[in-house]
Amino acid sequence: MRGALVLLALGGLIACAGPAPPPPPDHVYEVRGLVRQLPDPSQPGSEFFVTHESVPDFVDLSGEVVGMGVMTMPFQVASPSLLDGVEVGDKIVFTLETRDAASPPVQISRIEVLADDTALALETPGADEAMDHGAMDHGDMDHGAMDHGDMDHGAMDHEAAGDDAEAGDGAATNADG
Repeated sequence: MRGALVLLALGGLIACAGPAPPPPPDHVYEVRGLVRQLPDPSQPGSEFFVTHESVPDFVDLSGEVVGMGVMTMPFQVASPSLLDGVEVGDKIVFTLETRDAASPPVQISRIEVLADDTALALETPGADEAMDHGAMDHGDMDHGAMDHGDMDHGAMDHEAAGDDAEAGDGAATNADG
């Protein structure tokens, strides 16, 4: 009986303590990026998306330094309050923590909004040379779902790329004029 009371008391103490804190991070990175999307509280499952600069010293789960190039990806934040005052289009620096044996394995623990005139390195070197846009089948692309805000449509040759049928549907408009 006495042993059962001790176990019950310990169980109550553990329950009151709340969830265990996460283990210390395996790796910590300071990363800069551009906020693309904030989670929408009215849409469960919506995420925080950032286009981030490269992280050349990024370590994968096997412990190998593999680096991570410029990309847009969703991130978990340690606390929703980290996003207070953050807006789409903000340039930020954030602390990215990885925990190989935790869920989520990658999360942001700190965010600081940078000055608007901060230059970010968000271009992938050699990306235009590496991809043959002329060989792409643009007929199957959903241009309406694309983020056209950053595109220079004046420089695009839609006819050569097979987009002449799309040019009149209003989805691919020239944002520069």
